[in-house]
Amino acid sequence: MVSQTGRFTECISAQDLRCNIVSGLTKARILFVLILSSLGYLLAPTAPVLADTWPIKPIKIVVPFPAGGPADSLVRPLAEVLNKKHGYTVIVENKPGANAAIASQFVAKSAPDGYTFLLGSDAGLSLAPATQKTLPYDAAKDFEAVTMVAQFSQVLTVNPNFPVKTIQDLQAVASKAPNSVSYASIGFGSQSHIALETLSKALNIKMIHVPYPERHPQRRI
Repeated sequence: MVSQTGRFTECISAQDLRCNIVSGLTKARILFVLILSSLGYLLAPTAPVLADTWPIKPIKIVVPFPAGGPADSLVRPLAEVLNKKHGYTVIVENKPGANAAIASQFVAKSAPDGYTFLLGSDAGLSLAPATQKTLPYDAAKDFEAVTMVAQFSQVLTVNPNFPVKTIQDLQAVASKAPNSVSYASIGFGSQSHIALETLSKALNIKMIHVPYPERHPQRRI
């Protein structure tokens, strides 16, 4: 995250304000990684034996975002593929909230038997530990990465009637009237929140943060 922010700042300091959402804010990536509930399963002496017979019961994939959202739409086709391949039901369970901490805690506290997975994102695995004093799980120790599932770029959009088409326009409007422009995010400490605060600082402007508990309402602003 530091290197991404650094590259974004360099872009602004070089006065290349045309590097808006296409090559600027896209430095803030949303990473989805499928991870096991803990290291216990892989480190257990019986792991090789279990690997030969796995799975022998339904598998659960926990998604830290609401049903119907991008992350949910991503993992459900994956669950269908795993279901067909292994012949066991793959359950997708949505546990949104607390910047992915609720889902992360649930998986971290689950039995380390290789049957509970988390669709991990940088929200719960890197941003939450960096922005919250205490968490009910250790992002560095309680999980084991399995595979990268997807990588998304964040996109900055505005209402078509709003007189802003470029980053330069945004800087001009917000500079004339501080706190006259608001932006939506999926919550305090989320990727979108940090990205827009980074942008505000780089442009030396002040905007009002409006957090939403889910992604979809933002589209109606």
